[in-house]
Amino acid sequence: FALLVLPIALQGLFSKSGTVTLQSCTALKHLGFLSPETTLPPLLERVYQALTTLTEVHQTSSALEALVAVARPMLRDLEQGAANLPNVMTLTLSGIDTNDTSKTWSTLRFYTSLLSGLPLIPITEAAPPGCDPVQHEVARQVTDMLLDWSLRFLDQCFTFIINQDSQSHTEASKENKADSESRTSEYFFQAALEVFFMQLGGDLFTSAMNKVANFCFTNLLVQQQRQLG
Repeated sequence: FALLVLPIALQGLFSKSGTVTLQSCTALKHLGFLSPETTLPPLLERVYQALTTLTEVHQTSSALEALVAVARPMLRDLEQGAANLPNVMTLTLSGIDTNDTSKTWSTLRFYTSLLSGLPLIPITEAAPPGCDPVQHEVARQVTDMLLDWSLRFLDQCFTFIINQDSQSHTEASKENKADSESRTSEYFFQAALEVFFMQLGGDLFTSAMNKVANFCFTNLLVQQQRQLG
């Protein structure tokens, strides 16, 4: 069944119709749970292409929406899903972009869904008795990049806040639209950051809090006090 439906879902993923893209993402989500070994490899190949392309930038938002749909199936399948998380999490950081709020929202939705099932705690010990050593090694490799990714994620959030502050002075004529987008961005940032800090453990939490404190003490953002809070 998955082999029959998957080509149709992948074909509709980058459709110009938002409805078709949404339905494709819904299908990919269910296919990911039903048969991750069939669904995830070809989907992630297309996602990688969309996230790195310089000519088909409109595909990026669709790729991010697909990641939102399959975030949970990726966590459930170590070999086909979780093993790709270091690359996926790194590539999607650029999705937090002041110039493209819809892409930013999709990126934050992906992180919220993903981090709700991914403790940000590096694995340093050897595989315990009864644990598959191969799967344990995959999990360890995934968590090796958590410190670097966590700090870079905060950097992207800070950059968004700073750039949004500068835009608020130059787009006064679009105040209503900008305020609406700002409030929506606040909602998605709050949801993602709440899960992010809840999942941080040990030294990662300390490093993240130090980074936030340093940003607050070294930046004066008069227009973005609410967002910074």
